[in-house]
Amino acid sequence: MTFDPRKRLASILERILSPRTLWPGLFLLFLLLSVSAWLLRPMPTRAAVLFFPRASDGRLEGEPRQVLPGGAGLEEGARMVMEEFLLGPEDTSRIGALPRGTRLREILYRRGRLYVDLSEEAVFAENPSLETGLRAVRKTLRYNFPTLGTVVVTVDGREPGVLGLGTAEEPKKK
Repeated sequence: MTFDPRKRLASILERILSPRTLWPGLFLLFLLLSVSAWLLRPMPTRAAVLFFPRASDGRLEGEPRQVLPGGAGLEEGARMVMEEFLLGPEDTSRIGALPRGTRLREILYRRGRLYVDLSEEAVFAENPSLETGLRAVRKTLRYNFPTLGTVVVTVDGREPGVLGLGTAEEPKKK
């Protein structure tokens, strides 16, 4: 009995190309290729401009960023932009518009108005002031969503400028 490589190769090819082996093998190959392509796809992002005060003079200056697109609708897009905004600036020539630890509590879009509610840590703003921080929030949202009507920013459910929040003047006692 002699070893014939041609017969051996023909036997292996017949086994591989049999329908019982070929179709499940091709299925597994394409499944692995599909899963690999899905896992290695780039994460979709959208361009946004976030406004932060300059460290030198406090004027608002735009910083381009790539943010996650969010879900469907203005609320989800604005939520993603605000979450990125609260992380602060990347450039060291700018400072954070709101104090560290400030969180986004809620965003609602109703009748052409976008309501943004921030956590109470926002009132502890010193440099820059709360007024500058809120102006940066409004400018960031209006720039990134040009069809947006009014932006109403509240802190812990209350509007700044109303008694009890940092930017209003307390009444003088008589």
